[in-house]
Amino acid sequence: MLALLCLFSLFACGETATPEDTTDTQTAGESLTQGSEETTGLTLGLPEKNFGGESFTVFCREARASQFFSEDQNGSLLNDAVFARNAKVEADYGIDLEFVTCTDGGSSNKGVEFNNKLTADFQSGDAEFDVVAPDYYWGCETKGYFANLLDLPYFSFDKPWWWKGWNDCFTIGDRLTSAVGWFTLDIVQGMEVVYFNKDMMADLSIDEPYKLVYDREWTIDKMIEMSKTATVNVGKNGPLDNNSYCYGTILHYMGAWSMMFGLGARIAEYNAEGTVELDLGTPKNDEVVTVLTDWIHSGDCNVFYAANNEFGHNLGNNEKPQDTAEMFAADHALFYCYGIKAAELLAGMDVKYGILPPPLANAEQEKYVTTTFGTSYFSIERGLSDARKERAAFILEALNYYSYTMVKDVYYENNLKLRYSSDPQTSDMLDYVVENAYIDFAHITDNYTGGLRSVMLSAIINKMSLSTVWRANQKQAKNKLAEYIEGYLK
Repeated sequence: MLALLCLFSLFACGETATPEDTTDTQTAGESLTQGSEETTGLTLGLPEKNFGGESFTVFCREARASQFFSEDQNGSLLNDAVFARNAKVEADYGIDLEFVTCTDGGSSNKGVEFNNKLTADFQSGDAEFDVVAPDYYWGCETKGYFANLLDLPYFSFDKPWWWKGWNDCFTIGDRLTSAVGWFTLDIVQGMEVVYFNKDMMADLSIDEPYKLVYDREWTIDKMIEMSKTATVNVGKNGPLDNNSYCYGTILHYMGAWSMMFGLGARIAEYNAEGTVELDLGTPKNDEVVTVLTDWIHSGDCNVFYAANNEFGHNLGNNEKPQDTAEMFAADHALFYCYGIKAAELLAGMDVKYGILPPPLANAEQEKYVTTTFGTSYFSIERGLSDARKERAAFILEALNYYSYTMVKDVYYENNLKLRYSSDPQTSDMLDYVVENAYIDFAHITDNYTGGLRSVMLSAIINKMSLSTVWRANQKQAKNKLAEYIEGYLK
Protein backbone atom coordinates (compact mmCIF):
# COMPACT_ATOMS: atom_id res chain seq x y z
CA MET A 1 0.00 0.00 0.00
CA LEU A 2 2.94 2.31 0.61
CA ALA A 3 3.80 2.11 -3.08
CA LEU A 4 0.19 2.66 -4.07
CA LEU A 5 0.08 5.93 -2.16
CA CYS A 6 1.65 7.53 -5.19
CA LEU A 7 -1.33 6.42 -7.27
CA PHE A 8 -4.30 7.08 -5.05
CA SER A 9 -5.12 8.55 -1.64
CA LEU A 10 -6.16 6.55 1.37
CA PHE A 11 -9.82 7.20 0.75
CA ALA A 12 -10.07 7.52 -3.00
CA CYS A 13 -11.95 4.75 -4.77
CA GLY A 14 -12.24 6.44 -8.15
CA GLU A 15 -9.80 7.91 -10.65
CA THR A 16 -9.43 11.39 -9.19
CA ALA A 17 -6.40 13.61 -9.04
CA THR A 18 -5.04 14.06 -5.53
CA PRO A 19 -3.59 17.22 -4.02
CA GLU A 20 0.14 17.49 -3.82
CA ASP A 21 1.89 16.33 -0.67
CA THR A 22 2.69 19.53 1.19
CA THR A 23 3.24 18.24 4.70
CA ASP A 24 5.84 20.02 6.80
CA THR A 25 6.90 20.21 10.41
CA GLN A 26 3.51 21.54 11.46
CA THR A 27 1.48 18.82 9.79
CA ALA A 28 -0.17 15.90 11.50
CA GLY A 29 1.95 13.06 10.18
CA GLU A 30 4.17 11.85 7.39
CA SER A 31 1.81 9.38 5.76
CA LEU A 32 -1.66 7.98 6.28
CA THR A 33 -0.77 4.62 4.77
CA GLN A 34 -1.24 1.58 6.96
CA GLY A 35 -1.52 -2.16 7.11
CA SER A 36 0.75 -4.94 8.31
CA GLU A 37 4.54 -4.69 8.41
CA GLU A 38 4.59 -6.69 5.19
CA THR A 39 2.40 -4.19 3.32
CA THR A 40 3.75 -0.94 4.75
CA GLY A 41 7.44 -1.66 5.10
CA LEU A 42 7.17 -0.12 8.59
CA THR A 43 8.52 -1.93 11.61
CA LEU A 44 7.87 -1.28 15.27
CA GLY A 45 11.51 -1.60 16.26
CA LEU A 46 10.91 -2.69 19.86
CA PRO A 47 13.04 -5.49 21.31
CA GLU A 48 11.45 -8.76 22.37
CA LYS A 49 10.19 -8.49 25.95
CA ASN A 50 7.85 -10.37 28.23
CA PHE A 51 6.64 -8.67 31.39
CA GLY A 52 5.33 -11.87 32.95
CA GLY A 53 1.65 -10.97 33.10
CA GLU A 54 2.10 -7.71 34.99
CA SER A 55 -0.86 -5.30 35.11
CA PHE A 56 -0.59 -2.15 32.99
CA THR A 57 -3.13 0.57 33.86
CA VAL A 58 -4.39 3.30 31.53
CA PHE A 59 -6.42 6.16 33.07
CA CYS A 60 -8.73 7.74 30.46
CA ARG A 61 -11.93 9.69 29.90
CA GLU A 62 -15.13 7.70 30.05
CA ALA A 63 -16.36 9.56 26.95
CA ARG A 64 -13.39 8.25 24.92
CA ALA A 65 -13.13 4.78 26.45
CA SER A 66 -14.33 2.93 23.35
CA GLN A 67 -11.19 4.06 21.49
CA PHE A 68 -8.96 2.50 24.11
CA PHE A 69 -10.57 -0.76 25.13
CA SER A 70 -13.39 -3.22 24.55
CA GLU A 71 -14.65 -5.90 26.92
CA ASP A 72 -15.28 -8.40 24.13
CA GLN A 73 -15.86 -8.83 20.42
CA ASN A 74 -19.39 -7.92 19.30
CA GLY A 75 -19.24 -7.89 15.49
CA SER A 76 -18.68 -4.14 15.21
CA LEU A 77 -15.59 -3.73 13.04
CA LEU A 78 -14.13 -0.84 15.03
CA ASN A 79 -14.86 -2.43 18.40
CA ASP A 80 -13.33 -5.73 17.29
CA ALA A 81 -10.24 -3.99 15.89
CA VAL A 82 -9.68 -2.27 19.25
CA PHE A 83 -10.17 -5.61 21.02
CA ALA A 84 -7.71 -7.36 18.67
CA ARG A 85 -5.08 -4.63 19.08
CA ASN A 86 -5.16 -4.87 22.86
CA ALA A 87 -5.12 -8.68 22.76
CA LYS A 88 -2.03 -8.62 20.52
CA VAL A 89 -0.11 -6.23 22.76
CA GLU A 90 -1.03 -8.30 25.82
CA ALA A 91 0.02 -11.56 24.16
CA ASP A 92 3.21 -10.24 22.55
CA TYR A 93 4.58 -8.54 25.66
CA GLY A 94 3.07 -10.50 28.54
CA ILE A 95 1.01 -7.74 30.15
CA ASP A 96 -2.56 -7.42 31.39
CA LEU A 97 -4.06 -4.15 30.11
CA GLU A 98 -6.45 -2.53 32.58
CA PHE A 99 -8.42 0.66 31.96
CA VAL A 100 -9.70 3.05 34.63
CA THR A 101 -12.20 5.63 33.39
CA CYS A 102 -13.26 9.00 34.74
CA THR A 103 -16.35 11.04 33.89
CA ASP A 104 -15.82 14.48 32.42
CA GLY A 105 -17.97 16.29 34.95
CA GLY A 106 -20.60 18.93 34.23
CA SER A 107 -20.16 21.79 31.78
CA SER A 108 -18.84 24.10 34.50
CA ASN A 109 -16.27 21.70 35.96
CA LYS A 110 -15.06 19.50 33.12
CA GLY A 111 -11.87 17.70 34.00
CA VAL A 112 -12.01 18.55 37.71
CA GLU A 113 -12.45 14.93 38.81
CA PHE A 114 -9.66 13.82 36.46
CA ASN A 115 -7.30 16.44 37.87
CA ASN A 116 -8.29 15.57 41.44
CA LYS A 117 -7.51 11.87 40.89
CA LEU A 118 -4.14 12.76 39.40
CA THR A 119 -3.39 15.00 42.38
CA ALA A 120 -4.32 12.30 44.88
CA ASP A 121 -2.26 9.74 42.98
CA PHE A 122 0.77 12.03 42.88
CA GLN A 123 0.55 12.99 46.54
CA SER A 124 0.19 9.37 47.64
CA GLY A 125 3.73 8.69 46.48
CA ASP A 126 2.60 5.40 44.97
CA ALA A 127 1.56 6.17 41.40
CA GLU A 128 -1.34 3.96 40.30
CA PHE A 129 -1.45 4.73 36.57
CA ASP A 130 1.11 3.70 33.97
CA VAL A 131 -0.39 5.95 31.27
CA VAL A 132 -2.90 8.78 31.61
CA ALA A 133 -5.04 10.14 28.76
CA PRO A 134 -6.84 13.36 29.72
CA ASP A 135 -8.39 15.89 27.37
CA TYR A 136 -6.14 18.63 26.07
CA TYR A 137 -8.19 21.50 27.52
CA TRP A 138 -8.16 20.32 31.15
CA GLY A 139 -4.66 21.65 31.90
CA CYS A 140 -3.45 18.40 33.51
CA GLU A 141 -0.05 18.86 31.86
CA THR A 142 0.62 22.04 33.86
CA LYS A 143 0.60 20.41 37.32
CA GLY A 144 4.12 18.99 37.23
CA TYR A 145 2.84 15.41 37.51
CA PHE A 146 4.18 14.08 34.20
CA ALA A 147 7.57 12.78 33.12
CA ASN A 148 9.55 14.20 30.22
CA LEU A 149 8.87 11.71 27.42
CA LEU A 150 12.05 12.79 25.64
CA ASP A 151 14.09 11.32 28.51
CA LEU A 152 12.57 7.85 28.05
CA PRO A 153 13.65 5.09 25.67
CA TYR A 154 11.58 3.32 23.00
CA PHE A 155 9.62 6.30 21.68
CA SER A 156 9.95 7.01 17.94
CA PHE A 157 8.09 10.31 17.59
CA ASP A 158 9.29 10.71 14.01
CA LYS A 159 7.21 7.70 12.92
CA PRO A 160 3.75 8.10 11.34
CA TRP A 161 1.92 6.41 14.23
CA TRP A 162 2.62 9.61 16.20
CA TRP A 163 1.12 13.04 15.37
CA LYS A 164 4.24 15.04 14.57
CA GLY A 165 2.49 18.41 14.41
CA TRP A 166 0.96 18.07 17.85
CA ASN A 167 4.08 16.68 19.50
CA ASP A 168 6.32 19.33 17.94
CA CYS A 169 3.89 21.95 19.19
CA PHE A 170 4.17 20.75 22.79
CA THR A 171 7.93 20.28 22.79
CA ILE A 172 8.95 23.32 24.81
CA GLY A 173 12.68 23.68 25.18
CA ASP A 174 13.79 20.08 25.63
CA ARG A 175 10.62 18.89 27.35
CA LEU A 176 7.60 16.96 26.04
CA THR A 177 5.14 15.77 28.68
CA SER A 178 2.01 15.21 26.59
CA ALA A 179 2.10 13.41 23.25
CA VAL A 180 -0.57 12.37 20.75
CA GLY A 181 -0.52 9.24 18.62
CA TRP A 182 -3.00 6.98 16.84
CA PHE A 183 -4.00 5.27 20.10
CA THR A 184 -6.62 8.04 20.16
CA LEU A 185 -8.99 8.80 17.27
CA ASP A 186 -10.68 11.96 18.51
CA ILE A 187 -8.06 14.26 16.99
CA VAL A 188 -9.49 13.16 13.62
CA GLN A 189 -13.09 13.70 14.72
CA GLY A 190 -12.14 17.26 15.66
CA MET A 191 -10.78 18.23 12.24
CA GLU A 192 -12.69 21.21 10.85
CA VAL A 193 -14.14 21.04 7.34
CA VAL A 194 -16.54 22.83 5.02
CA TYR A 195 -19.64 20.80 4.08
CA PHE A 196 -21.53 21.77 0.94
CA ASN A 197 -25.08 20.87 -0.09
CA LYS A 198 -24.92 18.95 -3.39
CA ASP A 199 -28.59 19.48 -4.33
CA MET A 200 -28.33 23.22 -3.77
CA MET A 201 -25.17 23.35 -5.87
CA ALA A 202 -27.07 21.66 -8.70
CA ASP A 203 -30.10 23.93 -8.30
CA LEU A 204 -27.86 27.01 -8.46
CA SER A 205 -26.04 25.60 -11.52
CA ILE A 206 -22.74 25.67 -9.62
CA ASP A 207 -20.25 22.92 -10.36
CA GLU A 208 -19.19 20.89 -7.34
CA PRO A 209 -16.00 22.56 -6.08
CA TYR A 210 -13.68 19.54 -5.85
CA LYS A 211 -11.87 20.58 -9.00
CA LEU A 212 -11.30 24.01 -7.47
CA VAL A 213 -9.44 22.33 -4.60
CA TYR A 214 -7.23 20.29 -6.92
CA ASP A 215 -6.54 23.35 -9.11
CA ARG A 216 -5.80 25.51 -6.03
CA GLU A 217 -8.69 27.81 -6.90
CA TRP A 218 -10.78 27.07 -3.81
CA THR A 219 -10.22 30.48 -2.18
CA ILE A 220 -12.13 32.56 0.35
CA ASP A 221 -13.27 34.88 -2.47
CA LYS A 222 -14.72 31.91 -4.35
CA MET A 223 -16.50 30.65 -1.22
CA ILE A 224 -17.96 34.10 -0.51
CA GLU A 225 -19.10 34.40 -4.13
CA MET A 226 -20.93 31.05 -3.95
CA SER A 227 -22.32 31.88 -0.52
CA LYS A 228 -23.83 35.11 -1.77
CA THR A 229 -25.28 33.35 -4.82
CA ALA A 230 -27.17 31.00 -2.49
CA THR A 231 -28.49 33.67 -0.12
CA VAL A 232 -32.17 34.48 -0.63
CA ASN A 233 -34.85 36.30 1.38
CA VAL A 234 -33.02 36.26 4.69
CA GLY A 235 -34.24 38.60 7.40
CA LYS A 236 -31.66 39.31 10.08
CA ASN A 237 -34.05 38.11 12.75
CA GLY A 238 -36.09 35.86 10.52
CA PRO A 239 -37.86 32.88 12.12
CA LEU A 240 -36.15 29.55 11.69
CA ASP A 241 -39.41 27.90 10.60
CA ASN A 242 -39.72 30.09 7.52
CA ASN A 243 -39.08 27.80 4.54
CA SER A 244 -38.31 30.69 2.20
CA TYR A 245 -34.98 31.75 3.70
CA CYS A 246 -31.54 30.47 2.79
CA TYR A 247 -28.22 31.54 4.24
CA GLY A 248 -25.16 31.02 2.13
CA THR A 249 -22.98 29.77 4.99
CA ILE A 250 -23.51 28.46 8.52
CA LEU A 251 -20.36 29.33 10.44
CA HIS A 252 -19.92 27.75 13.87
CA TYR A 253 -17.35 29.39 16.09
CA MET A 254 -15.03 26.38 15.81
CA GLY A 255 -15.38 26.54 12.04
CA ALA A 256 -14.57 30.24 12.24
CA TRP A 257 -11.37 29.51 14.19
CA SER A 258 -10.36 26.99 11.55
CA MET A 259 -11.13 29.55 8.84
CA MET A 260 -8.81 32.03 10.56
CA PHE A 261 -5.87 29.62 10.63
CA GLY A 262 -6.70 28.34 7.16
CA LEU A 263 -6.40 31.88 5.80
CA GLY A 264 -2.96 32.24 7.36
CA ALA A 265 -3.49 33.64 10.85
CA ARG A 266 -0.80 32.60 13.33
CA ILE A 267 -0.82 33.39 17.05
CA ALA A 268 2.01 31.33 18.54
CA GLU A 269 5.52 31.02 17.17
CA TYR A 270 8.68 29.36 18.51
CA ASN A 271 11.98 31.17 18.93
CA ALA A 272 15.42 29.67 18.43
CA GLU A 273 15.46 28.34 22.01
CA GLY A 274 12.24 26.43 21.43
CA THR A 275 10.08 28.56 23.70
CA VAL A 276 6.72 29.97 22.71
CA GLU A 277 6.01 33.58 21.81
CA LEU A 278 2.60 35.16 21.21
CA ASP A 279 1.80 37.90 18.72
CA LEU A 280 -1.73 38.72 17.67
CA GLY A 281 -0.96 42.04 16.01
CA THR A 282 0.77 40.95 12.81
CA PRO A 283 -0.09 42.31 9.34
CA LYS A 284 -1.23 38.84 8.25
CA ASN A 285 -3.55 38.44 11.23
CA ASP A 286 -4.95 41.90 10.56
CA GLU A 287 -5.58 40.92 6.93
CA VAL A 288 -7.46 37.78 7.99
CA VAL A 289 -9.59 39.73 10.46
CA THR A 290 -10.46 42.27 7.78
CA VAL A 291 -11.51 39.63 5.24
CA LEU A 292 -13.72 37.73 7.68
CA THR A 293 -15.18 40.89 9.21
CA ASP A 294 -16.19 42.23 5.81
CA TRP A 295 -17.80 38.91 4.91
CA ILE A 296 -19.74 38.33 8.12
CA HIS A 297 -20.91 41.94 8.29
CA SER A 298 -21.54 42.35 4.56
CA GLY A 299 -25.16 43.38 5.16
CA ASP A 300 -26.78 40.75 2.96
CA CYS A 301 -26.99 38.18 5.78
CA ASN A 302 -25.32 35.43 3.81
CA VAL A 303 -23.51 34.20 6.94
CA PHE A 304 -25.35 32.55 9.82
CA TYR A 305 -22.89 32.75 12.72
CA ALA A 306 -23.91 30.05 15.21
CA ALA A 307 -22.50 30.96 18.62
CA ASN A 308 -23.61 32.94 21.65
CA ASN A 309 -26.82 34.04 19.90
CA GLU A 310 -24.89 36.52 17.76
CA PHE A 311 -26.92 38.52 15.21
CA GLY A 312 -30.30 37.57 16.69
CA HIS A 313 -30.50 33.99 15.43
CA ASN A 314 -32.64 32.87 18.38
CA LEU A 315 -30.55 29.78 19.07
CA GLY A 316 -29.89 30.71 22.69
CA ASN A 317 -26.47 30.85 24.28
CA ASN A 318 -25.14 27.58 22.87
CA GLU A 319 -24.14 26.64 19.37
CA LYS A 320 -26.76 23.83 19.07
CA PRO A 321 -25.22 21.81 16.22
CA GLN A 322 -28.34 19.64 15.96
CA ASP A 323 -30.34 22.74 14.96
CA THR A 324 -27.81 23.99 12.45
CA ALA A 325 -27.29 20.52 10.97
CA GLU A 326 -31.05 20.35 10.40
CA MET A 327 -30.96 23.79 8.78
CA PHE A 328 -28.23 22.64 6.40
CA ALA A 329 -30.02 19.37 5.62
CA ALA A 330 -33.24 21.26 4.89
CA ASP A 331 -31.55 23.35 2.18
CA HIS A 332 -31.28 26.49 4.30
CA ALA A 333 -27.54 26.89 3.72
CA LEU A 334 -25.13 26.03 0.93
CA PHE A 335 -22.08 25.68 3.21
CA TYR A 336 -21.81 24.36 6.77
CA CYS A 337 -18.51 24.95 8.61
CA TYR A 338 -17.98 22.50 11.44
CA GLY A 339 -15.97 19.45 12.50
CA ILE A 340 -15.87 16.03 10.84
CA LYS A 341 -17.84 14.66 13.78
CA ALA A 342 -20.85 16.71 12.62
CA ALA A 343 -21.18 14.14 9.85
CA GLU A 344 -22.65 11.84 12.50
CA LEU A 345 -25.60 14.24 12.68
CA LEU A 346 -25.88 14.61 8.91
CA ALA A 347 -25.71 10.85 8.35
CA GLY A 348 -29.20 10.49 9.79
CA MET A 349 -30.68 13.28 7.69
CA ASP A 350 -31.87 13.41 4.11
CA VAL A 351 -29.09 15.48 2.58
CA LYS A 352 -26.46 14.88 -0.08
CA TYR A 353 -23.28 16.63 0.95
CA GLY A 354 -19.64 16.92 0.07
CA ILE A 355 -16.65 17.87 2.23
CA LEU A 356 -13.93 20.42 1.50
CA PRO A 357 -10.96 21.85 3.39
CA PRO A 358 -11.23 25.47 4.53
CA PRO A 359 -10.40 27.76 1.58
CA LEU A 360 -7.11 29.41 0.70
CA ALA A 361 -6.60 33.12 1.28
CA ASN A 362 -5.59 33.37 -2.38
CA ALA A 363 -4.16 31.23 -5.15
CA GLU A 364 -0.61 32.14 -4.10
CA GLN A 365 -1.02 30.61 -0.64
CA GLU A 366 1.37 27.70 -0.18
CA LYS A 367 -1.22 25.08 0.77
CA TYR A 368 -4.64 24.45 2.25
CA VAL A 369 -4.56 24.35 6.04
CA THR A 370 -7.00 22.75 8.44
CA THR A 371 -7.00 22.56 12.21
CA THR A 372 -8.54 20.48 14.96
CA PHE A 373 -10.43 21.44 18.08
CA GLY A 374 -8.71 18.87 20.23
CA THR A 375 -7.95 15.38 21.40
CA SER A 376 -6.93 13.18 24.26
CA TYR A 377 -3.17 12.99 24.78
CA PHE A 378 -0.86 10.53 26.54
CA SER A 379 1.40 11.16 29.51
CA ILE A 380 3.42 9.07 31.96
CA GLU A 381 3.38 9.91 35.64
CA ARG A 382 6.59 11.32 37.07
CA GLY A 383 6.02 9.41 40.32
CA LEU A 384 6.53 6.00 38.72
CA SER A 385 9.76 4.13 39.31
CA ASP A 386 12.32 4.30 36.52
CA ALA A 387 11.51 0.71 35.56
CA ARG A 388 7.77 1.43 35.31
CA LYS A 389 8.39 4.60 33.30
CA GLU A 390 10.45 2.64 30.78
CA ARG A 391 7.82 -0.10 30.66
CA ALA A 392 5.12 2.55 30.12
CA ALA A 393 7.09 4.04 27.23
CA PHE A 394 7.55 0.58 25.71
CA ILE A 395 3.86 -0.37 25.86
CA LEU A 396 2.66 3.10 24.79
CA GLU A 397 4.87 2.91 21.71
CA ALA A 398 3.42 -0.52 20.90
CA LEU A 399 -0.18 0.59 21.45
CA ASN A 400 0.22 3.54 19.07
CA TYR A 401 1.96 1.43 16.42
CA TYR A 402 -0.71 -1.28 16.45
CA SER A 403 -3.44 1.37 16.50
CA TYR A 404 -1.89 2.67 13.29
CA THR A 405 -1.64 -0.74 11.64
CA MET A 406 -4.76 -2.47 13.04
CA VAL A 407 -7.35 0.17 14.01
CA LYS A 408 -6.81 3.28 11.90
CA ASP A 409 -7.81 1.79 8.56
CA VAL A 410 -10.96 0.27 10.05
CA TYR A 411 -11.86 3.63 11.56
CA TYR A 412 -11.38 5.51 8.29
CA GLU A 413 -13.03 3.02 6.02
CA ASN A 414 -16.07 2.25 8.18
CA ASN A 415 -16.58 5.20 10.53
CA LEU A 416 -15.64 7.99 8.13
CA LYS A 417 -15.71 6.96 4.51
CA LEU A 418 -18.55 4.49 4.25
CA ARG A 419 -20.63 5.75 7.15
CA TYR A 420 -20.55 9.42 6.25
CA SER A 421 -20.12 9.56 2.51
CA SER A 422 -19.51 7.08 -0.31
CA ASP A 423 -18.41 9.88 -2.65
CA PRO A 424 -14.77 9.09 -3.60
CA GLN A 425 -13.92 12.78 -3.93
CA THR A 426 -15.25 13.53 -0.45
CA SER A 427 -13.19 10.60 0.80
CA ASP A 428 -10.17 12.15 -0.87
CA MET A 429 -10.87 15.45 0.87
CA LEU A 430 -11.03 13.75 4.27
CA ASP A 431 -7.58 12.34 3.69
CA TYR A 432 -6.32 15.75 2.64
CA VAL A 433 -7.84 17.48 5.67
CA VAL A 434 -6.06 15.11 8.06
CA GLU A 435 -2.72 15.31 6.27
CA ASN A 436 -2.67 19.11 6.36
CA ALA A 437 -3.61 19.74 9.98
CA TYR A 438 -1.89 22.77 11.49
CA ILE A 439 -1.52 22.81 15.27
CA ASP A 440 -1.17 26.27 16.81
CA PHE A 441 -0.03 26.27 20.46
CA ALA A 442 -2.25 29.23 21.34
CA HIS A 443 -5.26 27.59 19.67
CA ILE A 444 -4.94 24.40 21.70
CA THR A 445 -4.09 26.11 25.03
CA ASP A 446 -6.60 28.94 24.59
CA ASN A 447 -8.16 28.46 28.04
CA TYR A 448 -4.77 28.93 29.72
CA THR A 449 -2.82 31.37 27.55
CA GLY A 450 -5.03 34.43 27.42
CA GLY A 451 -7.79 33.22 25.11
CA LEU A 452 -6.25 34.92 22.08
CA ARG A 453 -7.99 32.64 19.59
CA SER A 454 -11.30 33.78 21.08
CA VAL A 455 -10.12 37.39 21.29
CA MET A 456 -9.29 37.38 17.57
CA LEU A 457 -12.71 35.96 16.70
CA SER A 458 -14.36 38.52 18.97
CA ALA A 459 -12.63 41.28 17.02
CA ILE A 460 -14.26 39.91 13.87
CA ILE A 461 -17.73 39.51 15.34
CA ASN A 462 -17.69 42.93 17.01
CA LYS A 463 -15.94 44.77 14.15
CA MET A 464 -13.04 45.84 16.34
CA SER A 465 -9.50 46.84 15.40
CA LEU A 466 -7.16 43.90 15.93
CA SER A 467 -4.31 46.18 17.01
CA THR A 468 -6.59 47.71 19.64
CA VAL A 469 -7.65 44.29 20.86
CA TRP A 470 -4.03 43.09 21.02
CA ARG A 471 -2.92 46.10 23.03
CA ALA A 472 -5.74 45.46 25.50
CA ASN A 473 -4.91 41.78 25.92
CA GLN A 474 -1.17 41.55 25.33
CA LYS A 475 0.02 41.84 28.93
CA GLN A 476 -2.51 39.40 30.33
CA ALA A 477 -1.88 36.88 27.55
CA LYS A 478 1.89 36.93 28.04
CA ASN A 479 1.51 36.57 31.81
CA LYS A 480 -0.81 33.60 31.35
CA LEU A 481 1.57 32.04 28.84
CA ALA A 482 4.42 32.38 31.33
CA GLU A 483 2.29 30.69 34.02
CA TYR A 484 1.37 27.87 31.66
CA ILE A 485 4.96 27.20 30.62
CA GLU A 486 6.18 27.37 34.23
CA GLY A 487 3.64 24.69 35.13
CA TYR A 488 4.48 22.62 32.07
CA LEU A 489 8.22 22.66 32.79
CA LYS A 490 8.18 22.13 36.54
